[in-house]
Amino acid sequence: MMRSPIKPVTIERIESALDLLAEFIVRKGREGWKWVPVYKKLDEELTRLKTLEDDRRAIRERAQRSKERRKLAKPASTT
Repeated sequence: MMRSPIKPVTIERIESALDLLAEFIVRKGREGWKWVPVYKKLDEELTRLKTLEDDRRAIRERAQRSKERRKLAKPASTT
């Protein structure tokens, strides 16, 4: 039996899962509340991924600014 490839965990997929789980919890009423820990864990992972994405963006921006400053600071060659 062939398994489909595992899809990467993305912000979009977690948000979609949270939407579905929230609807499920509300629809199930009292019985649904036992799924709140799962909801909270997914929400924590979403926050972690968003923070990581923000960190990566900030690092890329800093690297770009640094590169531009070095480029401006280079003395003109006198050849």
